Parts: sequence; C-alpha cells; structure tokens
Amino acid sequence: MLGDLFAEEPAAEEIAAPAEEPVAEDLFESPIAEEAPAAEEMIEEPMADLVEEGAEEASFISPEAAPAKAAEKLDPKEIKKLAKEAAMQEEVRRQAAEADARKASETAFRALSDADYITAENSFSSALSGLPERPQNDTLRKDISWGLAEAQYLRARDMVQKRERLEEARKLLNSALKVAPDHQGALSLSKRLEKIEAIEAKPKPPAKQKATIEKAKSLEQMYDEARQWYMLKDYDRASALFENILVRDPYHKSAMRYLRKIEADKYKLATVERNARVQGMVTDVRRSWSPPIRAQIQMPEDAERMAGVDSKPASQRLQDKMQTIIIPAVEFRQANINDVVNFLVEASIAADPDKEGVNIILNLGQGGGGAPSAPAPAAAPAGTDEWGFGGEELGAEMPMAGGGGSGVRDITLNLRRISMLDAIKYITEVAGLKYRIEDTAVIITSIDAPVGNIVTRMYPVQPSFMDVIIEREDTSSAQNEEFTSMAGRVNVTKSDVKDFFEKTGVKFPAGASITYNATISQLIVANTADNLETFERILQQLNVVPNQVEIEARFIEVEQSDLEEMGLQWILNDNYEFATKTDGSGGRMQMNANDKGFTQGNRFFNYNVDNNITAPASSITKAIAQTPLGGILSASSVLTNPEVTVVLQALSQHGNSDLLSAPRVTTRSGVNAQIQVVKEIIYPTEFDLTQPTVNSEGNVTMAPIVTPGTFETRETGVILNVTPTVGPDGYTIDLVMAPEVAELVDWIQYGATISMASGDQYFFNMPQPIFTSRNVTTSIVIWDGQTVVMGGLIREELTTIKDKVPILGDIPLIGWLFRSEGQNSSKKNLLIFVTARLVDPAGRPIHTEGNMAMPGAGVDAAPETAATVAP
Repeated sequence: MLGDLFAEEPAAEEIAAPAEEPVAEDLFESPIAEEAPAAEEMIEEPMADLVEEGAEEASFISPEAAPAKAAEKLDPKEIKKLAKEAAMQEEVRRQAAEADARKASETAFRALSDADYITAENSFSSALSGLPERPQNDTLRKDISWGLAEAQYLRARDMVQKRERLEEARKLLNSALKVAPDHQGALSLSKRLEKIEAIEAKPKPPAKQKATIEKAKSLEQMYDEARQWYMLKDYDRASALFENILVRDPYHKSAMRYLRKIEADKYKLATVERNARVQGMVTDVRRSWSPPIRAQIQMPEDAERMAGVDSKPASQRLQDKMQTIIIPAVEFRQANINDVVNFLVEASIAADPDKEGVNIILNLGQGGGGAPSAPAPAAAPAGTDEWGFGGEELGAEMPMAGGGGSGVRDITLNLRRISMLDAIKYITEVAGLKYRIEDTAVIITSIDAPVGNIVTRMYPVQPSFMDVIIEREDTSSAQNEEFTSMAGRVNVTKSDVKDFFEKTGVKFPAGASITYNATISQLIVANTADNLETFERILQQLNVVPNQVEIEARFIEVEQSDLEEMGLQWILNDNYEFATKTDGSGGRMQMNANDKGFTQGNRFFNYNVDNNITAPASSITKAIAQTPLGGILSASSVLTNPEVTVVLQALSQHGNSDLLSAPRVTTRSGVNAQIQVVKEIIYPTEFDLTQPTVNSEGNVTMAPIVTPGTFETRETGVILNVTPTVGPDGYTIDLVMAPEVAELVDWIQYGATISMASGDQYFFNMPQPIFTSRNVTTSIVIWDGQTVVMGGLIREELTTIKDKVPILGDIPLIGWLFRSEGQNSSKKNLLIFVTARLVDPAGRPIHTEGNMAMPGAGVDAAPETAATVAP
C-alpha cells in the first residue's frame, strides 16, 4: 500500500554502461570515467542500508500522499518490504538519469569534435544538470564540466578573434571558469580579453568609431550599386544614388566624377536625339512636297455621328428602352385599364432582353388601380429624331374627345409589332388619359390631372456649350444679370439661354427658370417634370464633346527659268582705209572706228541690277544699269589694219526656285481659327519736305530734308484663316478657308533729284515696298483625312529673239556669224493643297483608313479628279 505513494519511474532500457567514446583531438588527456557497476551488483548491497533509505523516503512521502493510511499500524515486515521496493525504484531512476547523462555527454563530445560548440554547450549543460551527485559519478561529472568549459571557451575565443560581442564572450568565459576553474585556455583568453576591454574602454579616434565605420560601409554599398546602374545606362537611378551619397558626404569625389559622366552621357544622348528629331522634321518637309495619293474610298453605310458625353437622364434612358421593347401583338376588346396595364407590364418583361421590364403606375384618383411593377429599366440607344423628341412621345397632354376625371373609357384596339412607347401612347389616347415618364417608372394619370410641381435639376455641360446658344459679339460694358462665358468677350444673359430653349419647344411656366453657371459649367433648370423631359432630350443632342479638326494648308510653288542664246558681235577698233580718193589729193577713203560694232542692232540678254530683270537689249538700247550675260569669248586682231574684235555671245542658263509653306492649325468644329507666321513691315506712305535754308549770299546753309509722316504696316509670311464644320455623319468636313502667303519682293524709289537755283542738286528718298500675295478664299467639303487641291496657278513667260544682218545673215554656212538668237523662259506653278482630319482631345485621329472604308469597295475604277478653285 505504501507503494502507491511513490510515482512510477521509467525503467532504464539499458543499465549497463555505454561503450567508451573517443575524445576530441588535442582536447582531452584522460579517457572517460570507468563504467558504472551493473544493476545486479548494486542490488546486492547490504539490505540494511536500502531498508533504512527506503524507510526514510517512505516517512518523507507518506504524510503528503495518504495521511489516513499512514496512521494505521502496519506490520514491520510489510514496511520493510515496501521500503525495499521504494529503494529499488529510486535506484532504477538514478541509473536511468545516469544513462541519459552519459548519452548527452557522448552527443556533446561528438558536437565538440565537429566544432558545433553551441550544441556541445547545450548537451554538456543538460548532462551535468541531470547527472546524480554520487561518488561513482565524480569522474564523469569532472569530464562533463571540462567539456562544458571547453565549449564555452572555444565560443568565446571565436568572438574575441573577430572582436564581436565581447560582452557575451566575457559571460562565456566567466561561466567556463566557474565550472572548470583550472581551464588553462579560459584563463589565458580571459587575460587577453581584459586587455582588449581596456583598449575598447579608451576613447576611439573618429576613423575607428562605429558610426564612422557604418557610414563608410553604407556609402560604399550605395556607391557600388550606383556604379552598377551607371554601367546598365540607367542614368536616372544612378544619378539619384550618387546625389544621395553627396548628401551624406558632400566631398565624395568619385560620386562627383560619376555625376559629371552621367551629365556628359545625357548631353550626348540629347544631341543624338536632337539630330534625329531635326532629321525627322527635315524629312517631313521633303515628304510634304508630295501630297499622299489617296485610293478611291467608299463611305460606310452605317456612318453615324460621333458619340459625345453620355448626358442622358434616367427618364430618357427609360424612354429609349421602351422604344426598343417590341410587343408582338396588342389586342383588346372593351378591356379595363387595369387589365391593360397588367398586360403591358408582363409583355415588357417578356420582350425585354434583360427580363426587367418597365414599371407602370396607374394613378387615376378615384376608382383607379395600379399594376404590379417591374424592375427599373436599363439604358438603351438613343432614337434617331433630330432633336431626340416628338410631341406625342413626351407624355404631353393628348387631344381627346370627351372623357376625363374618374371615368375611363374601355379600351378596344388591335396592334401588331409595336414598341411599348407607342402602345402606351395609343392606349392612353383611346382611354382618354395621359402619361408621364419618370426616372424609373411610367405614370398614367387622368387627362385633367395637374401638371406637377416645379423641380430643380442641375445638368453638367461642355465648356463649349454656350457657343451653340449665343453668337459671339464684342461688348464694352456689362449689363444686369449678365455673366461671361469661356469666350471671354461674349456676354450671355439669362434671357438668351431661356429664349434659345423656348424656341426649341421647351415651355417655361410661371416659376420656371434656367441659369448657366460658367464657373462649374452647369445649367440649373427649374421646371415641371414634363418640361424637363423635353429639355433633357434637347440637351442630350447639344451637350456633346465638340469635334476637333486639324487643318493643314500647303502652298507649293515651283519656278524654273531657262535662258539660251548664241551670237557674234563685230567691233571695229580703228579706222579702216579701203580705197584711194579720186579727187587727186592722194588721200584714202576710210571707215571710221565704231566701238559698238557694225552688228550693233543685234540684241542679247542683259541683266538689269535696278529691277532684277533679265531682258534683251542691243548695244544701242542697252541702259547703263544693264550688264550683258554672255560674252564668254573675245578675239581681236593685233597690229593689223583693220583692227577687228569679235565677241562670242553664248549662254545656257537654267535655274529652279521652290517654295513650300505648310501652316497647320487645330480648332473645334464651327470655331474660327487663325495661324500667323509673319513679319511686320512698317513703311511710310506720306512724306514731309522741309524747305532749304539760304543765306543772304544765296548759298544753301541747310539742305532740304525728307521725313516720313504717316506709316502703314503690312504682315508678310503665312496666314491661315479657317472655319471647319463637321457634318452630321461625322466624316465630311466643310471648310471655309482663306490661306495667304505674302512676301516683300522689292522697293520702288519714287524720289527725284531737284536742282536748286544755286545749281546744287538734291535727291529726295521716297521708297515704297512691293508685295506679292498668293491667297485663296473658298469653301469646300472634304472627307476626313483626305487631301484635295483647293487652288492653283500656272504661269509661263517666254521671250524669244532672232536678229541678223540682212543678206549676210542668210548666207549658207557662214550666215550664223552675223546672226543672234536667244530664248528666255520663266515658268511658275502654284498649287494649294488642304488636308483635314478629325482628332480627339489627345490629338489622335478619330478615323483611320481601316474604319473609313476599303479602297475601291463597290466603286467602279475611274480617273482620280480634284476640283481646283482658282485663286
């Protein structure tokens, strides 16, 4: 019974001592302690000692476990037997603990040999704490203590060598010397650690301080990362890291050098990009000389107006849905309105693809009923009515013959394939009722029901919405109840907006109003529900994103000049004596010298420096300012009589002059746009002449002076005025254009030289400019993305000369020596092309070749023609 007071101890699986394990190299000098005696030998110890120990333990345990039974008197033999059993159990427990300690020590020694010091330390600590303190275990306890100190010593040695966690190393050494005070390694390392701790206690120089070392290490890591990004040509990331380095170390020279390299590389890349862009722009200029060749295209059959901002109110979406719900048949004979409404609700659910149907409310006051409602309708496409509404579709009051109030006529009708909206219209007309479309339901009321209360709603509109409402005009003063739209100089009054919508069919009864708030681009409307329906349908068509049109006008002017001439000039440089006179004087007859030549009547082309004109002139008619263009060869006789000079006039000259001007502008549909790339020329138109000052002797002391009095300004360059209007199909564009290219070509001198009475001459300078202008004013219709010729001019000026000396010029073979022939041709060709394309607010084309039409689809091949409008 006393055995129940003791807890059962697990028996050891193996009581015999384990085999001897080899110790770690160079760490142990003696083998592990001798094996413990076997369990059988331990049991043969004197029984008196075991009984005494068992009795002592029994006396210690029994009062706690079973006080009631301890009081009972037991037989001494029974007590001795129980004590013996308890002693045997205790001995088994101790042997098991010793076996566990031996195993843990073996594991620790193996970990120590493998340099796994942490595992060895934990295993040694476990073995030492679990080993019973008995004389036979002293050797094993000493070996385990030495192993624990050795493991802690080796861990501390690694920390000291790396100069890391010195405080932890000190704790390990203290613990090792506590369990093994004579451990020489721990003692030596402890003294060494004391010296290190003394050094560490001293103040460190800045270069060796922890913060400085960590900063240098962090900067080095950032520097290596930045260099890698630089090598990958990710200059933005590299630059950000180098700049961060300079923030922490403003004198980091390597980071500065790399930043300079990065900026130099960026400069090179920017230069390459600039050259590419410039080359691309030059290429665009060269391509602009050749307008694109457009294949014949066919407009798509389903071309519709561009979709604008979806500003449909809920009632409009419901009405559109009712228009799309088609009921196969509606047939009633003397039917009650309640039954008809029930049928319409069920038919709308059956015909609705979404199976939601339309809510219908029957509100007749007395005797009326309501039909079961269906879920709220979904959105549907808009109708095709120009304004999106019709008088009979707005739920407005229908003209009825008789009926009204609470009396509702029976309904008899037969309809096939009819929309729900039309069905409700005809049913209410037959029954003498009227209907109203709300946001989520259709309300059927008696014809004399009140119209309703004033409802205020706000409608967001496009900023360009007011361009449709009013015409732009210049105003100098503000008026009452006025506000300015986005045009800046356009004044809009409340009456302007109200008048516009009244003209479109919206009624404004007493208490109704409309206001436009330009700051938030919203219309604030107060009106009845029926009138708001009409207003919303009109607003839906007006409040769309305006189309934007990109217009490009190209002026291509090609000029070519060709000059060909050939001829000879004969010049007599000395008097020519050709016969003796017959009067007996002995003198000789002679031909006087003529520096103009005896072919002086033949003309050759000359260049006039005053007016930059090439024109034919002979030696007689040539002006001082004219210079011969030919004269490439001259041959003269020397020391002969007569002295004759022959000048060969031969010239072949070809020149080209090309001009391209391509202004481009983008504007909204219906809004005028102007682009000017001009230079202002300011010139005088009137001159004032001061009188000269003459002294008493008649000498001029102050010459007359010409001063300009009035000036005018003329713009030269490229000017484009255009007003595009997009057609309702969203593809055709109507253009009203006035492009112009003006140039200053020359100045004309209108001044003159005036002689005074004293004989002095004075020149009065009065220049006037000469401008050339190439412009077209026209209105054309063009498809989106197409190019047409809107104007052009072809001009050629031809001058031909054919001079010769009579008779001599007709002599065969040698007649060409006395002829002069030449031809000067000047050709000009001016074409004005216009290209228009629709673009979205991002500047991208709305239509492409793919969604316009397939080239030649359904169109017979025919020569391409372009309507040319003369300038």
